[in-house]
Amino acid sequence: MPGFGGKATDIAAFTNEQVVELANYLLQHYGNASYSVTPQMVEQVRGGQAPKPPLAALVDVGKWLVCALLISLVLWRIVRHSSRTRV
Repeated sequence: MPGFGGKATDIAAFTNEQVVELANYLLQHYGNASYSVTPQMVEQVRGGQAPKPPLAALVDVGKWLVCALLISLVLWRIVRHSSRTRV
């Protein structure tokens, strides 16, 4: 979210409780009303300790699967090529 007043760090001027109020207001009026933000959540995000979103975890798994697939294809190609040259 862009800062208020044109500065990227304007949100740092708000207390955790003010951020909670703003986030919950926005969620109630424009987002998912069944979800709410707590001061502990804001503190975790500000401290850099927030858990990864599920989609980010899936992206990490996808990277490993793609790498494993590429390695498997390269090995399959090497074995296939070497078996053709022996005959």
